[in-house]
Amino acid sequence: MKSKILLFLTLLVFVALFNILFFVIGNDVEKNPSLWMSYGFIHFSYLVFVLSIFLNPKGDGDNVYTPATAYAMWKYFATEFVVGMIFVYLNQESITLALIIQSFIAAFYLVLWMVHLMANEHTAKQLELQKTEVAYIKNASSILKISIGSAKSLSARKNLERCYDAMRSSPSKTAPVVAEIENKILSLVKELQRASNNCDEMNIENLSNQIVQLIAERNTILKGVV
Repeated sequence: MKSKILLFLTLLVFVALFNILFFVIGNDVEKNPSLWMSYGFIHFSYLVFVLSIFLNPKGDGDNVYTPATAYAMWKYFATEFVVGMIFVYLNQESITLALIIQSFIAAFYLVLWMVHLMANEHTAKQLELQKTEVAYIKNASSILKISIGSAKSLSARKNLERCYDAMRSSPSKTAPVVAEIENKILSLVKELQRASNNCDEMNIENLSNQIVQLIAERNTILKGVV
C-alpha cells in the first residue's frame, strides 16, 4: 500500500512540473482555444496512464499483466504529449484540426485500454479458477491418503482407497457449475475421515458411496462444459 502511495505521489511530480513550465514560459503568450484543448488532452492522457497502473482486477496475475496495460497507456500519453505540444506551439485560433486529431488518438487508445482490461479480467478469473482446481484435488486427496494410512480395518481401507482412486482419476479441471458439488465432496471427505478415526464401519461405507457417486456426477457434468 505504501509503495502505491509513493508511486502515485511520484507520478504527480510530472503534473506539477509541467504546469509550472507551461504557465511560466507561456505567461506572456496569448492562449488560443486549440492551445487549451491540447493542454486538456495532455492531462487526460496522463490521467489514463496513471489509472492504468492502479485500476486492475484483483488476482495473482496483477504482477503479470499490469506492466503490459500500463505500457500501452504510456504510449498513448507519449503520443498525445508530442502531438499536443505541437498544437500548443502552433497556438491556433481554430480548434477543428486539434480536436479531430487528438480525439482520434484518444479514441484509439481508450478502445485499446478496454481490450486490455477485459483481457486482464479474464486472466484474473482463470487464475482464481486454477487455484480452485488445485485446492479441490490437493485437499481431498491429502485427507483421503492420510485416512488410508491410519485405517484400522481392511474394509475401511478398501472404501477409502475406492474414494481415493475415484478422486485421483477424475479431471483436475473445474468449472463454476460444479463448485457446489466439489464443496459437498470436500465436506463428505472430512466426515469420512472422522468416521474412519472412530471406526464407524457403516458410516464409512455410506459416506464412501456418496463421495464416489458425487465424483462421478461431477465428472459427467465437466465433460459437457470443459
